[in-house]
Amino acid sequence: MQRHYVMYYEMSYGLNIEMHKQTEIAKRLNTILAQIMPFLSQEHQQQVAQAVE
Repeated sequence: MQRHYVMYYEMSYGLNIEMHKQTEIAKRLNTILAQIMPFLSQEHQQQVAQAVE
C-alpha cells in the first residue's frame, strides 16, 4: 500500500512541476506577444487576438 502511495505522490509531484512549467511558458509568450502587437498591422493584430483566445 505504501508503495502505491509513493508512486501516486511522485506522479502528482511530476504533474505539478509540469503545470508550473507550462504556466511559465504561457506567461512568457503572452509578454512577447504584448510587446510585438503594436508593431503589427490592424488586420494581423486581430488575427493574433483571435488565435490567443
